[in-house]
Amino acid sequence: MQRETELEWEDRPWGSWRIVDSDVGYQVKRIRVLPGQRLSVQTHRYRSEHWVVVSGVATCLIGSDTMTALPGECADVPLGVKHRLANQGPDPLVVVEVQCGSYLGEDDIQRYEDDYGRCIEPPHEAAPAMPASSALTCRAARAGTAMSSSADSHHGS
Repeated sequence: MQRETELEWEDRPWGSWRIVDSDVGYQVKRIRVLPGQRLSVQTHRYRSEHWVVVSGVATCLIGSDTMTALPGECADVPLGVKHRLANQGPDPLVVVEVQCGSYLGEDDIQRYEDDYGRCIEPPHEAAPAMPASSALTCRAARAGTAMSSSADSHHGS
């Protein structure tokens, strides 16, 4: 099914993002992070994220762990966990991000640290309500796949 409206995109101080697919309960973004740049340390109340590195080298802060992910490797960000995506390399970083949750709006971001002076506000009290029937969850078949376990070998501190 093709959407009738143009999908959303935005330039940010660290690079850009573009929505490549979206439906009830999920959204897929292509994120481009410029060399030497990083996103804010943030959490989300209504969504989890799954990052797959397409090109470049990602430095991923998830909770208190920092890991490096190479092309073809991935990282999971559970709902409510502090995280940051960074590009410490010389080439642009491209990541496909799959967001899963009951609300996927850009206002579901609580920032804790930000290199670009963007407002760090207290958590939002509530997001727009969605019908209970549309609150889907993403479940990936990861057991025994190289993709989900390959990033584990690149954990660092």
